[in-house]
Amino acid sequence: MVDAAVGRRWIFYSWCWGIFVILTSATESRTSDVTQRHVLVSNNISLPCLVPISSLGDLGDVSVLWTISDTKGMRLLYNVTAGTGTSHRTGAHVSLERLSLGDASLVIPQVQLGDKGIYTCAVYSAFSNFMAQVELLVSARPTIQVQPSQAEVTLGNEKTFICKVGGFGFYPKHVKITWWKVSGNPAEETAVTTNVCIGSPKLNSGGSYDISSFLLLNPGLEDNETFYKCLVHHPTFTEPLSQQSQLFVKEPEKQFSGFLVIVIVMLAAFLIILLVYLLLFKRVPPRVTELSLKGPLKHKEKSTFQCLVSDFHPKHIAIKLFLQRKDQEKHMILNWNNRRPFNKSAFKEFLQEVCFSNPKNQDECCIPINSVPDVRDLCHSFSAEISKEGQDDGTLMLQVSAFPDISTDQDVKLLLDIEHPALRNPLQKNFTLHIVGEKPRLNEILAPPIVCHGDLVALTCPVSGFKPRPLSITWFKRDRNGEMWRVGGTDEHLGAENGTIPVKQSVSCWHSISEGQCSEDFTYNIMSILTFVPSLQEDLESTYICEVYHHATQFTQRRSKVLHVKASPQLDNIQLMQENPQADVPMTLQCRIHSYFPQDTLEVVWYVDGKEVKAGVTVSDTGQADNSLYHCTSLIKLTPTWKDVGKQFKCEVRNDGLAQSTFKEWTLTKLTSLPKVDKIICEPKVPVFGQPVTMSCTIRDFYPKDCSVVWVKGFEIMSDGTETEEPEADKETKLYRCKTRHTFIPTRDDLGCELTVEMIHQGITLRPPKDLSLMLTEGDLHCGR
Repeated sequence: MVDAAVGRRWIFYSWCWGIFVILTSATESRTSDVTQRHVLVSNNISLPCLVPISSLGDLGDVSVLWTISDTKGMRLLYNVTAGTGTSHRTGAHVSLERLSLGDASLVIPQVQLGDKGIYTCAVYSAFSNFMAQVELLVSARPTIQVQPSQAEVTLGNEKTFICKVGGFGFYPKHVKITWWKVSGNPAEETAVTTNVCIGSPKLNSGGSYDISSFLLLNPGLEDNETFYKCLVHHPTFTEPLSQQSQLFVKEPEKQFSGFLVIVIVMLAAFLIILLVYLLLFKRVPPRVTELSLKGPLKHKEKSTFQCLVSDFHPKHIAIKLFLQRKDQEKHMILNWNNRRPFNKSAFKEFLQEVCFSNPKNQDECCIPINSVPDVRDLCHSFSAEISKEGQDDGTLMLQVSAFPDISTDQDVKLLLDIEHPALRNPLQKNFTLHIVGEKPRLNEILAPPIVCHGDLVALTCPVSGFKPRPLSITWFKRDRNGEMWRVGGTDEHLGAENGTIPVKQSVSCWHSISEGQCSEDFTYNIMSILTFVPSLQEDLESTYICEVYHHATQFTQRRSKVLHVKASPQLDNIQLMQENPQADVPMTLQCRIHSYFPQDTLEVVWYVDGKEVKAGVTVSDTGQADNSLYHCTSLIKLTPTWKDVGKQFKCEVRNDGLAQSTFKEWTLTKLTSLPKVDKIICEPKVPVFGQPVTMSCTIRDFYPKDCSVVWVKGFEIMSDGTETEEPEADKETKLYRCKTRHTFIPTRDDLGCELTVEMIHQGITLRPPKDLSLMLTEGDLHCGR
């Protein structure tokens, strides 16, 4: 019963740990507080996870799982199973040498911004569970560059200095930029607050930011040889970072001659007339770029298309955007023109009718498909907005936001119509959407550290990060001879949205599915669990294979697990070979051990009151049953004394099929001691016919107390004249003793008769040796007067 419970407990822990890697379902464990670690980009970091060594046991039975939880959800980063580590992040590792000392710290080389998040270390062993959490904060230190590094300007002209902060990007986003004027001797610094323009931080693809600050100067001669310094404050600096540039101001050259002035004035007048014509009268059709998209268009993931409309005149233009699904009419999702008058009150009314987001300026708004006024549908639709790239240059940016569904939006067309006075017919552009899914990530198959013959076992295959459904999962089994067949899996498609999943089951294997969905990126997570009862004949060194096929990406991947099946030894109760153990008489205990595998790892140890005993211990020859399980018998031979009463004898067995040793116990509750008889004494020493004679002796050292005593003359039991005292126990030895006497009047018939005592103790009749008997012929009998 104890061994079956151990097997079931291992299966339960294995299943729970699989759920924890992917769905964060926590088990009862010792957990430390969340600590924080700070690191700069491209540096190495070690995330601490220190486990008490007493909680580990054998390293082969220890499982370590490192997971990360960030904006993308929770995913497995590193795991150690059966002494082997597997990394799911390049370079991440746990030192197996340090793990044996209780150090399960995770080393991450070349840390990037994408590595920030909360890391969870879960350590599982046969003795206890341990969990630790570390929050990793990643920062990127900016560089600074002032352009130009040295500038020369003519008096009366303007000059702009640019302070570029970023380099390879900075993080976190918060940064403070100030300009300072350094002049005089000694140098004096003055803050510059006018004609300073600071842009918004620009997000890079790696998650870092760049930003630029502009300083516009209209210097005088007093500003010659003045330095302008850009000062940057960022959390990664203990002191602000700065760089400066020097400005040289020179006087303008002498005036041109009168004739040259006239020529310049005439040329300027001509250019002004030409410019007025180009600006006010010449019609220039718009130049329109194709709708562009960075990267693939993914299922249930927001993407943005961009189209630039520029270089057109006059400024009056109308832009319409339509969406058309297969075999459906096209729907307008944007109708924009710059002739509509915008005042503050009219714009507010317009937003209330068609817009569902706060506009950046009065020329942009977001309109869902068919203008359905329900903000909940906005994330499931297409939307568009128009923004001005410049103030008066007429350049417009069309942005289309899409949150597509591969089942409904595959091959959807976006149709763009642009109307302008310089165009006879509307300019048309179209773009066909091709939506792709996300491939599944298949982690290593999770299995209990010990797989026991005849005990239920569950193999767990975690599949995560895929979209959309369906997904097919098939389990195969390959035996030692290389033959492989299907043992379980899903139907061709997963079940409906309610989570009910039809499952095909084989005769000996049961397959089940646990499914979840990440609310942030709409990816699915699957736990495929194959449950069966392994046997040595069918599953020893067999391989179980989990194959996953994703229909949307046509992606197939396999994971396999080799089963090393063992059988836990079963112990019969300890048996005493003798019916009644006697003090100072050798006795033998035996314990039968059976139903175990493998044979060569069996170890049997006997203990007496917790102390190991090696003398007298033997193990019989090992036999093997038809089911390939082994059996043997262990014996211990010893001679007990009264000090051994109440002691506990334990037979302990260790084997690879056991997570911990198993044992049987037996207690020596009683010992028997056969009575001993002292020499019979005769009073008087010389008997006389006709005179009473008393024969007495002491019976000693017997246990238990019950002992029947009779006197025997020849072959006749003498019942009359016999008196036996109540037995008394010795305080030290606890053994009993008593006196017995027989009084009779001898006659001539008693000559030559042997008079002795007999005892019945514990069902055994005992007769003392003859040298304890009194022979009546030992002395002459005298006749009484």
